[in-house]
Amino acid sequence: MSRKPIVHRALDAVERLGDRLPDPVFIFAWIIGALVIASVICALLGVSAVNPVDGEVLRAQSLLAPDNVRTLLVEMPRTLTGFAPLGYVLLIMLGAGIAERVGLLSAAIRAMMSRTPRRLVAPV
Repeated sequence: MSRKPIVHRALDAVERLGDRLPDPVFIFAWIIGALVIASVICALLGVSAVNPVDGEVLRAQSLLAPDNVRTLLVEMPRTLTGFAPLGYVLLIMLGAGIAERVGLLSAAIRAMMSRTPRRLVAPV
């Protein structure tokens, strides 16, 4: 039995690590949760920083403070509609998700690979 080259072993390790990662939605949810918790802790501890441009002292505020929650909910529609690329991203994600669920992507990849010359399989 011959050993795989180091590049193949490294790629196998990356693939195994990638397979263990949770869904990206959960990763973002955890990051958002950590940020909210950090804001609450910093606000309770009275953390502050000085703005180097104008010397203003900025104090940490809890993202769960009633005023911040209200601002988030009131400003959310304006924020989401004011960021034009978000609409395209959501549309593409929706289309890709539907194509994946109904099997269109796997069928398209199989069809493409069946017509690909053997020497071009790796680049494709």
